[in-house]
Amino acid sequence: MWKIEITWKQLYEDIYVKFTKNESDQKTFIKEIFPDGLYQKMFVRGGKVQGKYVSLVCRATIDAKKRFLDASDYLIQLKNEAHEDYNFEENPILQEFAENWKRLVPACAETQENKVAKAVYRLIDKIEEEKDELFIKERLFQLYDKQEYAQILAVFSIIASTLCSFGMENTKFSEQDLKLHSLFLPKLVEEEEESDAIKIAQEMLHREEGSLEELKECLGIALNNPYEKGKANYLLARRAYQLKDKKAGNAFLKEAVKFSYEPAKLWKNNADAETMLEKIRIAYQNPASDGEDVMRCCKGCEKILYLTPAVEKSYRGEAAFVLYKYIRAGKYQSSTNETADYYLKISNNCGFYLAQEEWKVNNESRIIPQIMRAETATVGRCYSNTKNKYAKIFEKTIPESWERWLAEFDLTVMQMKIHEKTAKRFLFLDDDFEKNIEDLFELLQLIKDEKPETKELNIEIFIRNDSEIARALIDTALSGLPEYTIPVFIIDDDKTAAQQLLSHHPLFYPVRAVDLKESAKKIKRRQTNSAFCHFGNIESCEMAGS
Repeated sequence: MWKIEITWKQLYEDIYVKFTKNESDQKTFIKEIFPDGLYQKMFVRGGKVQGKYVSLVCRATIDAKKRFLDASDYLIQLKNEAHEDYNFEENPILQEFAENWKRLVPACAETQENKVAKAVYRLIDKIEEEKDELFIKERLFQLYDKQEYAQILAVFSIIASTLCSFGMENTKFSEQDLKLHSLFLPKLVEEEEESDAIKIAQEMLHREEGSLEELKECLGIALNNPYEKGKANYLLARRAYQLKDKKAGNAFLKEAVKFSYEPAKLWKNNADAETMLEKIRIAYQNPASDGEDVMRCCKGCEKILYLTPAVEKSYRGEAAFVLYKYIRAGKYQSSTNETADYYLKISNNCGFYLAQEEWKVNNESRIIPQIMRAETATVGRCYSNTKNKYAKIFEKTIPESWERWLAEFDLTVMQMKIHEKTAKRFLFLDDDFEKNIEDLFELLQLIKDEKPETKELNIEIFIRNDSEIARALIDTALSGLPEYTIPVFIIDDDKTAAQQLLSHHPLFYPVRAVDLKESAKKIKRRQTNSAFCHFGNIESCEMAGS
């Protein structure tokens, strides 16, 4: 029935049950492993978990097809704030699945080959090559060679949640299926050097020489090579368009898209977007446009925003601005129930000039200012010990260049991450202040035990607590790490300024304004071992330890 037979029942029995001491049943396991949004989409109706749905999906019966399609629909609509697609490495759903696997089965986070790695290998090896049109087996073995076992389990998690999108007997892949593949499957690593066939074909294309048949004959070997098949069809499509053979060009382009060749997908999507926008502009600029015209216009705009890969920013910005205008005027209701401001924000993020002017005017008149993501050239990750309102505000400001979701603070994972040089920001913002102190102390103890080689840890810590109580405790704890400089920022609920900070200046903004290196130099000159502050006064943060 399913071409790729990877099911949640297999993952539960072959990985979770065998390699964890936790005795959670299948239903509890599903709740713990799934990202919340996807879990809600697949299993929750009317605020209640449907046990029948969980059972159908785990057993992967044909009756689970609607759940699989719901999951696929949810996953392909995930975009960042400029409505661009996430790439495989940054995809938040894959990242959350991987983190959940590491938390529930810690051995899958190890880099050496162990029993979990061998079990993962066996699951990959079960994929039948004759049914594997997408070369999933080869893609996953490339990840296996890099010892990325949790990432492989994350891909398996996507497949098990969307089985019908990875092939059913006697059915072809839909456009939605192809989108899902491009977003959630690791790319085949191309050979270091292009084949002679590709090089010769590119020369022929550049000189606009040869018929389609001659070019096809030249590309014979490349057309049978899974690494080059997409590019070969893309070159044939370009030659067909040079020869004004639109029908052949479309056919070759479709094949190139099928094999996930990114330039082909982008070419097709940009062309489609331009065609749709030409019709949208006519309706938008016509004062006599009726309700049906507006409906077609807005549906076209929504389609442009959800093309995968994302089209040029100019197209997305214009489409989002049209939606903003019509929704604000009460002439259209978003099919996903999004507000006018939501589309204005997308358009502004895409740099559309009309949206930028509107954004400035609109934001200056708001009581609650819009929260934008910070801009920075660095890369990093944020870890939080809670998902309360403070953490959610912070998450909205994480820079685009960072991993844009809050990872769970987990000491098992941190044991490896603490040695990495990428920036790390820890948020201990739980409503239980004692838990915040305990989590901070556990992190500092881990640093002391692991003794990272680099003294520039690139770590910042935010802790929500009573500043009068926490200052002395934190100062004492930091004194046990004299070789490291670790900035700790105390957020005190009782300080009016701290409340203003959280509501008007999300944490990334003031912190980015602090020159941590300069602060560190001053601290060293004073021969102190700790550096932390509490936000009791926005104009001047009090530095303790001096």
